[in-house]
Amino acid sequence: QFVFYEPVFVKGQRRRYEIDADWSAGPVGARAEYTHMLDSREGQGLADQDLADARGRGWYFSGTWVLTGEEKERPVKPKRKVGAIEAVARYERLWFDSAGGEPPPLRNPRADAILSSGDKVLSLGINWYITRWVKLQCQTMREQLSDPERSPVPDGEAFWSPVFRFQVGI
Repeated sequence: QFVFYEPVFVKGQRRRYEIDADWSAGPVGARAEYTHMLDSREGQGLADQDLADARGRGWYFSGTWVLTGEEKERPVKPKRKVGAIEAVARYERLWFDSAGGEPPPLRNPRADAILSSGDKVLSLGINWYITRWVKLQCQTMREQLSDPERSPVPDGEAFWSPVFRFQVGI
């Protein structure tokens, strides 16, 4: 219903670099990932000049703990008739701008320096593994956008959203 970063005109090479990590021990698990992307903007200026690369970056860290004691594996295999309960937390950041460019930074898709715009999200929740293949996720998310003019709430304040998902694995 809202866009926190407008698409820009690109032409040329796209470069994407990622690194991730995944760890678990007993009922505890952690994951992290970082992504860095650059899109060339050759001839995309108002006078057909080359512009600074459009840049997108993002990372997250998440942690889980199976409170009912099952091993942290995918998928979690409940040992009880009532299933398994898992506490989850995740913090993530995603933002877009340009890698350099002549100031001042602007929201215009043909600006050499693109105004930074992004989102920070904290998610907290409980997963209920009803069976090995059926999961109910109940979470609350706190979001805050860095550009108040693109925020869905007044003055760019942080806002909370509930999330419920019913998941069936195949």
